[in-house]
Amino acid sequence: MLRLDLSAAPPFCYGFLPHLSGEKLSLNTIQVMLNFVKDNPQLLKELNLDMESDVDLEEFKTILNRLPEHVKQHLLSKTSLDLPYTSNVHSDVPQRQDILQPPMPLVQGPKGECCSNDETTLVKRLFTGYNKVVRPVNHFSEAVVVTVGLQLIQLISVDEVNQIVTSNVRLRQQWVDVNLRWNPEDYGGIRKIRVPSSDIWKPDLVLYNNADGDFAIIHETKVLLEHTGKIIWNPPAIFKSYCEIVVLHFPFDLQNCTMKLGTWTYDGLLVVINPESDRPDLSNFMESGEWVLKDYRGWKHWVYYTCCPDTPYLDITYHFLMLRLPLYFIVNVIIPCMLFSFLTGLVFYLPTDSGEKMTLSISVLLSLTVFLLVIVELIPSTSSAVPLIGKYMLFTMVMVIASIIITVIVINTHHRSPSTHTMPGWIRKVFIETIPNMMFFSTMKRPSQEIRQKRLFPTDMDISDISGEAKLQLPLPLLHSPIVKNPDVRSAIEGVKYIAETMKSDEEFNNAAEEWKFVAMVLDHILLCVFMAVCIIGTLAVFAGRLIELNTL
Repeated sequence: MLRLDLSAAPPFCYGFLPHLSGEKLSLNTIQVMLNFVKDNPQLLKELNLDMESDVDLEEFKTILNRLPEHVKQHLLSKTSLDLPYTSNVHSDVPQRQDILQPPMPLVQGPKGECCSNDETTLVKRLFTGYNKVVRPVNHFSEAVVVTVGLQLIQLISVDEVNQIVTSNVRLRQQWVDVNLRWNPEDYGGIRKIRVPSSDIWKPDLVLYNNADGDFAIIHETKVLLEHTGKIIWNPPAIFKSYCEIVVLHFPFDLQNCTMKLGTWTYDGLLVVINPESDRPDLSNFMESGEWVLKDYRGWKHWVYYTCCPDTPYLDITYHFLMLRLPLYFIVNVIIPCMLFSFLTGLVFYLPTDSGEKMTLSISVLLSLTVFLLVIVELIPSTSSAVPLIGKYMLFTMVMVIASIIITVIVINTHHRSPSTHTMPGWIRKVFIETIPNMMFFSTMKRPSQEIRQKRLFPTDMDISDISGEAKLQLPLPLLHSPIVKNPDVRSAIEGVKYIAETMKSDEEFNNAAEEWKFVAMVLDHILLCVFMAVCIIGTLAVFAGRLIELNTL
């Protein structure tokens, strides 16, 4: 009996084979296969076959029909037999001449490109004596013409801090190798094959402005070789290129990054590189959530270095104009800073004697400080220029600190008294008489001197000159009246005069204190309007100009 374990059997051109059954194999072929299997324990082990010695031809033929196609083909390849694809052709005697004939292709696919000895012979003939170090030209004076194209697949990341742009690309290269040509008619119609790129000559194309140490392409993929000698190589690569990040308008910035490609050792007389197109291929480009490509173009340059001024070196430089999408920074940085700025202005809307003005100012300053510590990693750390967002954050910080300083001055003004500060005339003129009228709220009115005197002396007596000595002014007949000359009456009049002076002094003190409080209130109203206007104007001054420039692109 024959027990099979086909899980480990190696496939042989699986997927490209026609169906092989025992009916399409001659009996002598099956007999030779059976004898070969019995005589080769190593093959039994390789195919995981456990076969007893009493298996006859018919039983082996039945078992062979149940085998998967790739196992039968592998078995046939081991016996080195040709397969006469004839139906119902049987012979009881093994024909040894089948074994002695030269091996023919086991199975031949379309145009002979798969699983054929033609391809094996072709590859062997092409690479016999082939030297991959030598340039593929007929004469040393000739130059190898290499066509270079760049296909951008994905813009992976832009590291503003380290100024590195990481991108996923396909570097398309085409050239003609005169040493790798053949006539397709001599090899079963094979017109193209795929060979390892490490086995042929390749231009040493590198990324000049590389930033991570791997200048050359490290993925040695296979190349497509045509019968004319044309070679097409499209290796994938992850490029980390250096890009000078200009942070002046961050986060509304527009960056111009480049990829400079050229041969490292071959000059322009030995290898000529030509751009496939004046633009990189973006047909399979995956859009980025942070950047959008506004323009992209490639230029060919002839460069003469100081080491060899007579020899040109060629390079192709691709420029990418990338515009940042600022929504993330608007939501997470700019809008919070704007709210902090407007919250600073509301400090002056609180009443001066509420006691919470300084508390609110300090709270806003602490909140802004914590916020800056959180977002500092989002801002490029460079000293070449101050970005827009850095300017706006500095503006917000100055506004908060200025509000604290001014709040201290306003509170000090509110608590001033005539005993410590005498109000200058210009302050009374500006903040009590002029500005309140301009701001549409009533001015502070002091009681007139006549009203106070009439309130104190409803008779004909008039106490005047409140700043000097009070004089008792009576009608002439009363001056000589005995009542006035009475000591008790005069004492009473002196007492009334003292009370009037005391009341006048207290009223003057209270009026002066109220004037200082009124000045502090006027200052609060003025500063509220000023801070709100400065917040709006400052925000527009920082960002409006750049936004207008971007809209014109």
